[in-house]
Amino acid sequence: MATDSISSQFDPVADAVEPGALSALGETLARCEQTGRSVFLFGGDATSIRMVRERVASDHPRLRIAGICDADFSGPAGAAILGHIASCKPDVLVVDLSPTRHRALVAEVAAAGLRFTVINRPSSFARYAGKRDGAAWLATAPRPFAKAAKRVVSAVRFAGIVFRQACRSAGGQAPAPGQAGPGRPG
Repeated sequence: MATDSISSQFDPVADAVEPGALSALGETLARCEQTGRSVFLFGGDATSIRMVRERVASDHPRLRIAGICDADFSGPAGAAILGHIASCKPDVLVVDLSPTRHRALVAEVAAAGLRFTVINRPSSFARYAGKRDGAAWLATAPRPFAKAAKRVVSAVRFAGIVFRQACRSAGGQAPAPGQAGPGRPG
């Protein structure tokens, strides 16, 4: 399939996920497995892509994985990476890229004359792999939750600022973070 337009890439492999179904990435992989299409996974960081490969192997044992490659770099994919992907001969290139990087990749694929379906599942590899650590987890959390969590963190930081200012105006000097306060051993 030509990759000249994003809308033309969403064939039955990328149908909408029904409520209660697998994640969009899981659903895409399940459909590829059912239809016998080979998949190349591209995107995320090196740790996430390895974890995804392990989980895909256990969740979708009949899925043909043509290859994997992290996108833990900036800039275009380049001829070497596109050549590697093309040499693996995938039917579907499933990527985890920001929309901007995805558009650039689609343009590179089209300019190179490569013919395979490109499906973007942004921020899905780490979540699918079950990677849940610090800011990386927050970045892959559902948007409403991530927004709420960021607001809570901001509110706590603001409360700390107000507390320190209140202590200063009460005549005392609030201890700086990491310093002992009055009556506490230092």
